[in-house]
Amino acid sequence: MPIESVGIGDLVLTGSDGWKPVLETMTEKRDDAIILHGQGSNGIICAPESMFMAGHRFQGPWDNANRTYPTLFEKDGWRSASNMDAHMWLNVGRIPELPIPSLENVVFDEEFFYFVGRFLGDGWVWESRDGSTNQQVGVCCGFRDVESLMPHMKALGWKFSEQDQRTGHYWRCYDKTKFHWFEDNFGRGAINKHLPGWTFGMKKEWRQALLQGYWESDGNPIRNGMHATSISRKLILGIKTLEAGLGRASSISSHEPNRVCLIEGRRVNERTNYLINTYDRIRKSIICDRGYWAHMRKREDMRETITMHALTLEADSYMVDGILVRA
Repeated sequence: MPIESVGIGDLVLTGSDGWKPVLETMTEKRDDAIILHGQGSNGIICAPESMFMAGHRFQGPWDNANRTYPTLFEKDGWRSASNMDAHMWLNVGRIPELPIPSLENVVFDEEFFYFVGRFLGDGWVWESRDGSTNQQVGVCCGFRDVESLMPHMKALGWKFSEQDQRTGHYWRCYDKTKFHWFEDNFGRGAINKHLPGWTFGMKKEWRQALLQGYWESDGNPIRNGMHATSISRKLILGIKTLEAGLGRASSISSHEPNRVCLIEGRRVNERTNYLINTYDRIRKSIICDRGYWAHMRKREDMRETITMHALTLEADSYMVDGILVRA
């Protein structure tokens, strides 16, 4: 959730005290804001004095047994944004557990969360214009993937309507309760899809199943991991956090299409694309028990007056884009 959307009473993930409610929100006009770019975020806008949990890599003394200069890491503690050059920040992946909202007549298991992942990648919720009928949860896939997806769909035990359309095979479940649960927890429309806080603290097998469903629906293999693109920044950051909790580092970037395209004869203004690469093997990041340390790569001046937002809560730190900052 963007910080400007956070309100008093909302739960925020802190650095050491779990989930805590927001006590106060503050805004301030600033003409000296900066933006930090680095692994794990496509850009964090902050004040120069904003504090990040920082560390740095360095070359250790010669290791004669292994015939190499080892790369070592040292945690520096809190460091101001204006002094983060050549340092690393902490992408948090270890998240405390939260209750999972119940869903009537549904057992939460690996097959269910595999479906959640498919929904996040290639699914939707839809209802009739007046909201009275046809409330549905659906997913689709390419024709070549129907055979491999079918066992997962049958394992749910739900009643699906199936249909081949020009663009692929569609499964629709007409169920008012499921419609509202998926809309409330994961959002309606591609730009609003997100991962709620409780997904990050659920059992490991469920997180793995969700990610498997997501990558198999919307991901593409790269040389050293997986890649996906979405118009939902919240979803991409959520996937990063889930992966960090499983010991994998990710990079996030954005792309502005800045064009109008035609899709099946309709003019469509393309939205900002957010891209994630998640790596099986790491080179420069450092995996730790809380997530992973990654480099802050570039600092820029905003060169404009903007409204800055801050939070007060009963803790000394919280997360911005899943990165640990001081409150």
